[in-house]
Order: sequence, then structure tokens, then C-alpha cells
Amino acid sequence: MKRIFTSLIFLLTTAVALAQNPAPCSDLFFSEYIEGTNNNKVLEIYNPTSSTINLTDYKVWISFNGGSTTSSIYLQGTLNAGAAFVLANTLANATVLALANQTSGALDFNGNDAVALIDTASNDTIDIIGVIGVNPGASWPVGSGSTLLHTLTRMASVNNGQLDWITGANEWNVFASNDFTQLGTHTMTPCTVIPEVYIVNTAQSVIESAGTISIQVGINNPNANPTTVTLTASDVTAASGSDYNLIGNPVAVTFPSNSSATQTVTIDILNDAVVEPTETFNIDLSNPSNSATLGTSHEVVTITDDDTAPSVFLVNASQSVSEGAGFVTLQLGINNPNALPTSVTLTLSDLSAIIGQDYDLTGNPVTVIFPGGSSANQTVTVTIIDDIQVELTETFKATLSNPTNNATIGTLEEIITIDDNDVIINSYISFWVTADTIVESMPTYSAQIEIFSGNPTALPTSVDVTLVTGSSTATEGLDFTFNDTTITWPGLDATSKFAVFHIVDDALIEPIEHFVLTLSNPTNNSAIGNVGSTTVNILDNDPNAVKSILGDKNVMLVPNPATDKAMLITNGKFEYYEIRDAAGRILQATNIHAQTATTILLSDFSAGVYFVSLHNNEGTQVVKLMKQ
Repeated sequence: MKRIFTSLIFLLTTAVALAQNPAPCSDLFFSEYIEGTNNNKVLEIYNPTSSTINLTDYKVWISFNGGSTTSSIYLQGTLNAGAAFVLANTLANATVLALANQTSGALDFNGNDAVALIDTASNDTIDIIGVIGVNPGASWPVGSGSTLLHTLTRMASVNNGQLDWITGANEWNVFASNDFTQLGTHTMTPCTVIPEVYIVNTAQSVIESAGTISIQVGINNPNANPTTVTLTASDVTAASGSDYNLIGNPVAVTFPSNSSATQTVTIDILNDAVVEPTETFNIDLSNPSNSATLGTSHEVVTITDDDTAPSVFLVNASQSVSEGAGFVTLQLGINNPNALPTSVTLTLSDLSAIIGQDYDLTGNPVTVIFPGGSSANQTVTVTIIDDIQVELTETFKATLSNPTNNATIGTLEEIITIDDNDVIINSYISFWVTADTIVESMPTYSAQIEIFSGNPTALPTSVDVTLVTGSSTATEGLDFTFNDTTITWPGLDATSKFAVFHIVDDALIEPIEHFVLTLSNPTNNSAIGNVGSTTVNILDNDPNAVKSILGDKNVMLVPNPATDKAMLITNGKFEYYEIRDAAGRILQATNIHAQTATTILLSDFSAGVYFVSLHNNEGTQVVKLMKQ
């Protein structure tokens, strides 16, 4: 137990030695020490501050004989500014007791005991007499005397507690034992009044059109000398000279002598026509004169924009143009133009029409510019290509993006329809899909290789279906059999017809193979429609075929891009898949339970980009799927 107690005294001694003295005139200190005969033990405490202090937040702590025993006496009452408080032993003589503000039998120190004054609210030691944890023998030397059987009064020049006894021992006047003549009062040289300058507001907001903003700078404790401080404005997101202006930045702010009046600095707020986000700049104080200190020295000023963002838009949501017109004009409008120019990107993209074949725009995409202050519509001329091919009505679209000057986009898309001007066709004949995928084990296949006839007449219509051998990787007779054939629609018949072919299920391990069919020689004034040929992919079903097809991959989608369906080929290790759109929404989720080949139906999906994510207990793999 003794070892633990000794360690605690050592730690307290070390903490006092490392602590900083209170600032001048900022806290209580011992102003008189009496170690007299018998029970004449007295401590006087002085309040050098300008405010009344609540003494219940303080205690006197005594370390007897180097710390073998300690005692605490908690103070009571309040102590006015510039007043002294007398703490005496309960059995001191009548003269002392008549001056005492508080008595305690625990106040029983001798000349070799250390005494400390402690702020219990912060647990800080603010003054000491002697060295805590050290037994000096009979007493502590002080000036011409000591702490034994002497009365000590603090010198008038001392205005704060002292935590270094080497210095503190020289701060006392020494008088004879039982000298009570100065007890209850204390004389101290007044502290110099130190001004404190500060910025009144830590933050302000101002609208761009306000014209100015006032920065308030205040002062505490002004004295007989004038006080100056430097005020500096600096950029954050706002720019000096563009968004605000402080003439002469930085500027000196002066407080006249003895004046506590707040000083004002006016900063110009510059109102421009630029649509911009909220912007900020800083105000900082520095370099106070007259030994002044800085209080709050930083302010953030926020400028709120008052401009209205322009809105650009396509005037028409749709237009139709004849193939023979030569061009079509797209109109772009603007609302709320301001003094700055506004630009927007216009992009043309295919739907059923094809750029370069059915229409064209030099430099696509192009930038369209609205001059500053102008609300006039801008035009973009698109070339319409007049061919001699009999076609269905075709479309493309114009889209706006990337507006400048913080503009928004209103109507952002326009659909342009091209009406064919060639010879009227009784019917159009097309394959239903551009590509399809089947498994080798399916002996007869005809689905999705549909041929249709529109606008049927009373006369029959036919078309030839031919194998394109030069574009095929599958071998006729070995991988499939198909005889060139002619499909015929009887008069007034518009039902779908089928080109039937047979698949040879061999025992060979093969990669994906395909063959190509094409349409030709339509009769009865008919024409080939948008899909004049189709590719049929054959997936091998033999052992290890999937591994051979995939190579070093785990997943494959064929065809990709796809039309109405795609074949999902995997290594057989996935449990289910999900199809998500570009926004991350789940559109389809299907269990596949380790299947290696699965058909994904896409007929209900619109054209665009999708993501197929496959899941198993080892993780997830994602494949991008394009729907035409």
C-alpha cells in the first residue's frame, strides 16, 4: 500500500511540475501564509480577476511531511473581485478568528508541509507553497526567512499562481511569526488590460443581387491605446474580382482608444449573369496591435446565386418527311436565356433508319449554340437520302445532351419518320429475326425462322429461301440438311410461313457453328423487307462441348446483340440468373440449376443494353447483353 501511495504522490508531483501557470489575473492565488505558534495556522486567498468567483469549485490540499499524509479542505462561499479570503485553523487566536471567512481543524500544517490550491472543476493545481511529495526537513527557505514560524505575504508584483517553487520561493515578503497586521487585505499591482478583438459572425449568407455585405469586428477590454487588426478576404469557391471585391484587401480595422464600438467593413458582392452554384469566401483576422489577442477570427460568407438557369429543348417531339424531300430541319428552342451563350449537343441515332443510308448529318453529334441574351430558335439541317429501294417507313431520333451555362433540358428527344417514295409494294417479306440459336440435339427446327407477307393481294406471292454457303461455318450434310426452297402465300393469305431444316446430331465435340439463309426473288410486286437474311447458330451437345465452346470463359451469350432471344451458355456451375436494366432494376430472374444451355426470351424487352448476372455460392458473374 505504501508503494502505491508513493507512486501517486510522484505522479502528482510530476503533473504539477509540467503544468503551466495560470494566466495573469485569471484565477485565485495564495496571498498570505501564516505558520504561527500554537494553532495560528492561516492561509489567505486573493481574487485578482474582474469577476466574483464561486469558491465551492476550489479546495486547499496539504501534503504533510513529504506526502505521507494528505488532507483536503473544500472552500465555501464566494469571493468578490479584488478581495481576499481568510482560511484559519478553528483554534487560532481571537484576532485571527475575527478576520476569518472560513475555519477548519484540518488546517494544521507546519513549516515542512506543502500546500496547494486546486480548482476542483478542472482538477488543475493553480498555486503551491513548497514542493509536493518532498520533505525539506524543518522548513522551506523563503527570502530572508522560511515557512517555519513566519508570516509570508505575496509581493504586489505577483498576479497569478506559481507552480514552480524555485520561482515561487522568491515571490514572498517575510515577517515575524504571528504578524496579523496585513491579514484580510492584499495589495496587487493591477494587470495591464489586454484587448481582445474578434469577428462578430462566424457565418453569413448574402444573395448575389444584394450589392454589399457588412463584416462586423468587435473588441473586448479596450484600453487607452488604439487597437488595429488586419482583415483579409480569401477565395474558397467564390473568386475575388468576379464574385466579390474588398477594396484594398487586406485592410486594417482600427478601434479608437477606450472605444468598444463594433467596426464595420463593407465588401462588394458582384452580380453577374452566370448561373452558378452557391459559392463561399473566407474572412480572417490577423496581426492585432496593442498586445491585443484574437478571439473568434474566422467567418465564412456564402453567396447565393439569383440567376435563372436556361432551358433548352427540341421544338417538335416528332416529324415526318418524304424520302424525296432532300432534308429535314430540326428546331431547337431556349427559355430563360441570359447574358452568356448556352450550348447543347444534338445527336442523331438509328431506329429503323440507318445513318449514311437513309439520312445523314455532317459531324454527328453536333454542338448547337444559343448566343447570350438571344431567345431565337436554332436550326440543324439533316440530309434525307433518296434511294431506289422499296422500304417500309423508317425512323431515327434526335437527342439533346450536355447543356452548358448550367442549363436544363426540356423536351430532349424528337422522332423523325422517313416515308418511302418508291414504287408501292404489295407486300414485304422478311425473316422474323436476324439470328437464332439451337442445340444440336433438336432434329427438326423451324420456330423463329418465320417469313411473313404484309398487304396480301388476291394473287399468290412467293419468295426463294437459299443457303448462303460462303457465309456458313456449319457443313451441309454433316451438321444440317436444308434444301433451297420457295415459300408461297396463297391469295389473301398473310399467315407466317416456315423454312424447315434438319440438324444432324453427331458425336463430335465442336465449337459453335452456323449457317446463313437469305431471301430473294419476291413475286407479285413484293419486296424484301428489313431482315433479308438470318444466321442460325448450332450449339454442340456432346460431352465437354460446352467447355470447348467457352474456352477459358465461364459464360457466353449468342447471338449478342440479339433480337427476340439469345442462348445463354455456361460452365454448368450456376444456380440462377437475373436480367437487369441499365438502372439496376431486375426485369427477369430464372433458376437454371447448373444447366449449360438456356434460352432467354427477349421479345418483351425494348432495344437497349441489359446486364445478365449469374449466381452461385462462389460469387457472381455479369455479362452485358445488347437487344436490337
